[in-house]
Amino acid sequence: MAQKSYKKKIHDKVTVYQTKKLPTGMKISRIMKSIEKTIPPHFLSEVEALIIADLAKITKEERLLEGDTIFISNEHYCEPLLVENFTLTVGDSLYKRYSHIICDDLLIKEFLLKRRDLYYDLLTVFPKLALSDFLSTESPADFVRSIRKIEFEDVLSNTQKYFVNYESSLSLENYFSHLFNAHMCGQIRKRDYKNFLSIIKNIEKMCKEN
Repeated sequence: MAQKSYKKKIHDKVTVYQTKKLPTGMKISRIMKSIEKTIPPHFLSEVEALIIADLAKITKEERLLEGDTIFISNEHYCEPLLVENFTLTVGDSLYKRYSHIICDDLLIKEFLLKRRDLYYDLLTVFPKLALSDFLSTESPADFVRSIRKIEFEDVLSNTQKYFVNYESSLSLENYFSHLFNAHMCGQIRKRDYKNFLSIIKNIEKMCKEN
């Protein structure tokens, strides 16, 4: 596999490799600068490398975390989306490293209360939903199967009342990663995510100490 590495590292910490070209007009140097503006260096403590590659044969996703390496698909149509996917995957790396802190009763309660409120809103659209399908934090299978019965536009509009986006409602890990991305972009409503903000403050302190 042909591979190009870049002398400059993200925050002098994360080595960048490229095995496939990005679309015309996109530049790695610009992407690296954008990542540095978005994510403080201490949050990259669990990441050693970023590899831009063709992920189509490995996964249907645009991003992948393997150990301390983040893989990002080269098939992005714009730089901000690639940076967002990198930031989300950094959130995944923090979740795996600090799950003992993140899986706190208060954060689980925050997540499930939002799921509960979503359930009661969707119940007015589709009365045959089961509350039990909305009360899992790990596997989204029951939740996804349940909401597939409803028009996606109804699901989307109601989900966005309580979550930063649809994806963040699927599991506790997604909830954390997407909130981390929103937090890094300064797009989080503090009064709605008090428990998350308390936890990310503790994680930030631990990252700085490492």
